[in-house]
Amino acid sequence: MLEADSGDSALELLDSCEERIDMLVTDVVMPRMDGPTLMGHVRRSKSDIQVVFISGYAEDVFRDELENNETINFLAKPFPIRELAAKVKEVMAAESP
Repeated sequence: MLEADSGDSALELLDSCEERIDMLVTDVVMPRMDGPTLMGHVRRSKSDIQVVFISGYAEDVFRDELENNETINFLAKPFPIRELAAKVKEVMAAESP
């Protein structure tokens, strides 16, 4: 597991990481770069990466910011860690052939 403290840091980490990264879990609202913007940057270079958004806001608040009405994976805050683990498992299982 890799961790970044901002969208900018996440992009730097993704660019420099030699390991395959399967999933990005990001907050919707962050300083300087929000989650949908981060996802847009990431998808340009790593189109196969799965993204899970987390937020204290309702899912429909940011849906219009997504390109091409992309299907999103969303987890509302607050949530126990087991819900995050279940969401990650669900998204990764859906991606498997």
